[in-house]
Amino acid sequence: MLAATRQRKIIDELQQSGAVKVAELSASLHVTEKTIRDDLEKLEAKGLLKRTHG
Repeated sequence: MLAATRQRKIIDELQQSGAVKVAELSASLHVTEKTIRDDLEKLEAKGLLKRTHG
């Protein structure tokens, strides 16, 4: 899956549920948690989301 497609799916999920978890995204998108964290970092840099911990 291309990064842009994966990031769009992350944004879609975030809009639907209000929050997302790295482990759940990793499982549903069939990529590593590191890949999801990298995607979240890029989306945050673009101002599309705000990451929190815990």
